[in-house]
Amino acid sequence: MLKRQFQVILAITVISFALMSSARAQEPSTPSISLSKRALIGELLVVTEVKKTAAGIYQGFMEQQRKMSEELTKQVIEAHPDYAQMSDEQKERAKTQLLEKSTHAERRMQELIEARINLTQIIEDIYYQLYDKYYTDEELKDLVDFYKSPTGRKQTAIIPKLFSES
Repeated sequence: MLKRQFQVILAITVISFALMSSARAQEPSTPSISLSKRALIGELLVVTEVKKTAAGIYQGFMEQQRKMSEELTKQVIEAHPDYAQMSDEQKERAKTQLLEKSTHAERRMQELIEARINLTQIIEDIYYQLYDKYYTDEELKDLVDFYKSPTGRKQTAIIPKLFSES
């Protein structure tokens, strides 16, 4: 029973990631952006350390997923009808075994995601489209100037912390 519930959870997770990947692959590439605006957006991405920030956010997300999965695994075990009749040693062994399998599956899934999805490219494509859509060249220049300032550099430095603590 526990194994079946774990397999269902794992299958749902894998299908979700596959659907996200498939949807992303079907989206159109970055629309035509003027060279000057593309350069401004590129400079903004550099001064805001988007790649570093995205990596920090991704790692924070993966850690939250790991914690949620661990808690869900424990809940699945404790909900099993035979759990109440198990000895403390059996309960601990069941939790340990399922958590080990869950951890292994999560690591493998993360490896597959990282091997198949270029997160940096996806983020850049999204940022180029959004900055092009919502900002003029002049506004982009203002943003670049801000993020080069001491306050802007501080904002860039604390963004990953804000996301991990939220």
